[in-house]
Amino acid sequence: MGIYIKMLGECGIGDDALDRLFGKYGERLLLSTYTQNPESLMSYEGSLLKNSCNLAENALRINRVYAEPIRVDEKSVVKVCLLQHISNCERIVPQTDEWRRNKLGEKFTYLRDAPSIGIGLHSLVMATSVGIVFNPEEAEAMTIIDKAEDDKQAKYYSSMLAVVVRQANEMLYTQEREYRRIKKAGNGKKGQ
Repeated sequence: MGIYIKMLGECGIGDDALDRLFGKYGERLLLSTYTQNPESLMSYEGSLLKNSCNLAENALRINRVYAEPIRVDEKSVVKVCLLQHISNCERIVPQTDEWRRNKLGEKFTYLRDAPSIGIGLHSLVMATSVGIVFNPEEAEAMTIIDKAEDDKQAKYYSSMLAVVVRQANEMLYTQEREYRRIKKAGNGKKGQ
């Protein structure tokens, strides 16, 4: 959690807002999973903050690929990536149904009483509730993961920040899928 807090502080988020964030959500953020998907390598207790840091690293790499004049502020990139999925600490809970846990391998499930809003918007609300301030482009980037694939406004007219964050999310899931495929192929070879 130390590196996560350090990275948030380097983005310009004040100590008061960080204290409120971790005072209100700290233990849940520390223990939460990044995803509830039982097949995902990112689905384990404590994976939320680690994978949010990985998301930020991906976004920085993507941003640096672009020509200098269209790159976006790295502090905004990191800030959005570190905070975009924090609502998972309130939306995803440990699976209590023993049958689903044992037979289906579901370690986590979505909380039924979670607000009917997207992960990015929910995270934005949580962050602003503790005093973290977003400019309009950062707010757009926070919610870009909530947009439908066929949303032409989001696809063609988003800010560069939102584009970088969306690409970083896609890259993280693609990397995870490929690691899972390699791991599965490696396990298959051991049995031969």
